[in-house]
Amino acid sequence: MRRLPRYLKKVEPNAHKIEEHCRKYQRLREEKQLRKSERDRQRRQAEAKATYEKSKKKEQQSEHEASDPDFASDLNDGKTYRYPFLPWLIETKKAQFLNFLSMEKCFQGLLSTPLSTFHLMQLDSEDFCSFLKKSASLSNSSNPNCNRMGELLVEKHAKYIITVEKRKDDFESVVMEHLRLNGVYWGLTTLDIMGKLAAVEQDEVSSWVMQCQHESGGFGGNIGHDPHVLYTLSAIQVLVLFDKLHVLDIDKVSNYIAGLQNEDGSFSGDIWGEVDTRFSYIAILSLALLHRLDKIDVGKAVKYILSCKNVDGGFGCTPGAESHAGQIFCCVAALAITGSLHHVDKDLLGWWLCERQVKSGGLNGRPEKLPDVCYSWWVLSSLIMIDRVHWIDKGKLVKFILDCQDKENGGISDRPDDAVDVFHTYFGVAGLSLLEYPGIKPIDPAYALPVDVVNRVMLGRYSLGFLHTSS
Repeated sequence: MRRLPRYLKKVEPNAHKIEEHCRKYQRLREEKQLRKSERDRQRRQAEAKATYEKSKKKEQQSEHEASDPDFASDLNDGKTYRYPFLPWLIETKKAQFLNFLSMEKCFQGLLSTPLSTFHLMQLDSEDFCSFLKKSASLSNSSNPNCNRMGELLVEKHAKYIITVEKRKDDFESVVMEHLRLNGVYWGLTTLDIMGKLAAVEQDEVSSWVMQCQHESGGFGGNIGHDPHVLYTLSAIQVLVLFDKLHVLDIDKVSNYIAGLQNEDGSFSGDIWGEVDTRFSYIAILSLALLHRLDKIDVGKAVKYILSCKNVDGGFGCTPGAESHAGQIFCCVAALAITGSLHHVDKDLLGWWLCERQVKSGGLNGRPEKLPDVCYSWWVLSSLIMIDRVHWIDKGKLVKFILDCQDKENGGISDRPDDAVDVFHTYFGVAGLSLLEYPGIKPIDPAYALPVDVVNRVMLGRYSLGFLHTSS
């Protein structure tokens, strides 16, 4: 066996030591980063907890004030948030309606209330009906604290949306052809929130929407495209906006959606079988708007959604998948619509969501990602539904959204100075609506439609005649 040269004998042990030192340094650096991350996490949790405890004191004070029969006069102070008016609210409180109020006043009171369903459910009979009597006469005033905010360029945004919808040969229209029905929903809902829906030819749009329907009952993203539950929801939402659900064969559409539920309670997006919690939310929302939730196994659907919950409090697209703000919105909203929010760890999820706010005031969808205007909706609506929206800086978020406007041509982009599109314009304006920006209509955080539209649809089947018959 040949001997190694003398110089190699000296270098070899030194090289080993250098490698060992490098590994040790790397390990120390990683430990230092972990300690720093843990300190930051504990600091953020402590801040969130302090904010939460402070808000709890305010809530207790509000509950004390609510015992006063005149408490309804102070409700419209911009501190309450709108939740979906679920059918079970009326079923639960029906006897109180009949004992204390005429049906006309019940109906009028529910349509005008700014309070959440969950708050209303906690009131006793006298306070509940006292509230309804007074809420019918309350004006829907804007939050005075919002008057100091920047300006939303309503006219320019409306002009931008209408112009985009009419263009069919530019780059943006071509790349969005396969999801044009989604784009129509985004644009029309934005116009409605801003009070500009009258500028749209509703019959023409409704006719085009119906041309996107297939024999199966589902809708494609454009005429001649394959049906998918994503586009089916947008079709339903557009017709709901126009109050034209009567043009639908509701049983045919609801059977198509119900047929996409799998044995484990999950939903596929189409016949090809992709499974995602987005599709669970879409199916539940669509059937709720059509009053056909009885077509599916709601218990199994809820159980599947809960199986996608993670240890950080968030939800993923499938069991074990990473938590993401978009998936969290879908799961939380589906649980809200089905009356199952009690399964959510609101503090844990609230901490995860409030940590999505970055220095600019914007929100991101996952840790270490850039902020994006669309998360103004996904994160904010989730925080509102779990009653933790006070954990973020709402003023900075408003400024971030307004900074993303194209001040010359209208439209909103994902981040300041980027190209605008209808998608981010909708979610930016919807986010401002959730933040109670003055001059725009309130939007429902679960149904993703204006509150007045949701109330009309969800209360529609509880006609005055039906309630009188029940008496």
